Amino acid sequence: MELFLSPRLRIFFSADIVGSTSLKQQGNLIDKERIEPLWASVIQGFYIESYNSFKNEWKSRKEKCTKKLQACLYGEDPYFWKSIGDEVLFTKLITDYRQVSSIILCWIEVISELRKFVQKSSPSLNIKCSAWLAEFPIKNKEVVIGNGVNISNHVESYIIENGDLINKILSDPETVNSRIDYVGPSIDTGFRVSSRASSRKMAISVDVAYIISITMPINEKEKIPIFFSGSEPLKGVLKEAPYPNFWIDMSDYNSLFKKEDQLLSTPACSRDAVKEYCETFFEEYKNYIFRPFIYKDKTNTISNPPDGYNEKLITIQKEYRKFKRQTSEKYSEHKSLERGKGMTEEKFNEKKANTIEFINKKIDN
Repeated sequence: MELFLSPRLRIFFSADIVGSTSLKQQGNLIDKERIEPLWASVIQGFYIESYNSFKNEWKSRKEKCTKKLQACLYGEDPYFWKSIGDEVLFTKLITDYRQVSSIILCWIEVISELRKFVQKSSPSLNIKCSAWLAEFPIKNKEVVIGNGVNISNHVESYIIENGDLINKILSDPETVNSRIDYVGPSIDTGFRVSSRASSRKMAISVDVAYIISITMPINEKEKIPIFFSGSEPLKGVLKEAPYPNFWIDMSDYNSLFKKEDQLLSTPACSRDAVKEYCETFFEEYKNYIFRPFIYKDKTNTISNPPDGYNEKLITIQKEYRKFKRQTSEKYSEHKSLERGKGMTEEKFNEKKANTIEFINKKIDN
């Protein structure tokens, strides 16, 4: 099986600076240590600190476990996905459902450190964050981007070339000077969920809430309380059906928010209640969303894909191999015939482009 066509579950994280827009308008504020606006210094530092904090916190937690526990509780390391303005994004491959809680706990500590960092520069700044899951390669897709992507002169299909490049990156990332980007409905939903985040609330998708709810915490310290603020539509998601607003409290223990919760008697949701709600939600909207799963999950906890998934996966794999073979054969045949006619290189390339366009239309259909 081609690596890029193998089922995978990924978790994504977003962290964004709250109050940066206002800070940017105060152009007269200069960092005392650098000859540049304060906001520029803060954002540059935010990028560096987010990367280093995540890497160091993850490494520290992972090293406290035995080799056996590292594999199931941590797995592969998270890595930087990309930045969008004042926002940084990270992702990690999930190979065991317990890794979701492990990395959420790590992310909570990272956000705490980032909050301290930005508030050293300006007390008015804060951090908001979110987390969501996405399945590949059926519902969502990976695409290769970057200066290192060298499309050859004999590309018969962008789909095939993209697949080959992803395979190379997944097999040996050090040999390919490019990176993978992620697109699809789950990615769009994740960004919509992120819009609900605040400095207090880490917004999480329904599938993240579900996996946390089925994960038994090792101890009280490892417990992740989940809160629920009702449901409301997310633009363009589930045809505007109400989407649950789950969140994790990021406020300090002695914060005013916590004192207000005590007055209002606002408890966290029980794990069982969250689990039952999510399962009902997945069933209700099964035409648009399915319960998260890990292909060939060794624990057999969330190993079952939705109905028809395996059949669709086999079909896509077969079609990819077939189109790859057909396009290669057609190109070779086309090249041989046209060169035999004494066609110029320019005319031959024009003919080749028409052939590629025809094949791509076939693939799209």
